[in-house]
Amino acid sequence: MAGSLLELLEIGGPEAVREQLKGLPPAQRKDTVRAVPASGYPAPETLEEFRTLVAEPILHAPARPHAVQDTRRPRPRKPHRR
Repeated sequence: MAGSLLELLEIGGPEAVREQLKGLPPAQRKDTVRAVPASGYPAPETLEEFRTLVAEPILHAPARPHAVQDTRRPRPRKPHRR
């Protein structure tokens, strides 16, 4: 997968790689990003671009808060008077 991401970086740029990685769960995304430098990819400049343009923003991004659901209960309706 690391080689595919680096090829995508060369062809489509960093935004294409970030978009591809968005589909992964956060823990898997970070694991994948951390594995790329050890992939043995033959182009050091591409590895450097990956590190600065893709990996650092993902690894150092603040955690996104979970959406808070409305926990209020609906108020009971009063019976309709006739």
